[in-house]
Amino acid sequence: MATARYTLNKGWSTRFYVIGSVDDGWAAWLRVCRGGLIHFIATDLLPPDAPCWPVSDSKCRCGKHAEPTRWRALHLLAGIQLDRLRGEGAEQEKRAYRCRYDARRWHFTSQAEQTPGPWKGTAEDL
Repeated sequence: MATARYTLNKGWSTRFYVIGSVDDGWAAWLRVCRGGLIHFIATDLLPPDAPCWPVSDSKCRCGKHAEPTRWRALHLLAGIQLDRLRGEGAEQEKRAYRCRYDARRWHFTSQAEQTPGPWKGTAEDL
C-alpha cells in the first residue's frame, strides 16, 4: 500500500506499507522504503537488509475495534455472526468496512451496505 500526503513545508510525502500473508502469521503493518516495497511485490518477502519500521500508531479516530486486514475482519465477522445466532434478537454486525481515517484498519457495522456519495473533501484530507 502506498499513501501520500501534501504539506506546505515538504510538499508531497509518500509512504509505503506492507503486510504479510495469513499463512505467515504476520498480522502487523510495516512501513518500508521504496526498494523494500518493490522487492516485496516481486517476491512476497522483504529483503533482509531493507530498513523497515513497525506501525504502532493509527490515524483512526473512530474508537471502534479494528482489524489490520480485510481477511482478518471478515474472519472475525463470521465468528461474531455465529455467536450472535445463539443469542436472542441482538443486532448483529453485517459487514466489515475500511476505516475512513486510516486505510490500514477495518471496522464492523450492523448497517446495510451503502453506496458512497461523491467526494466532498479537499486535498488536505488526503
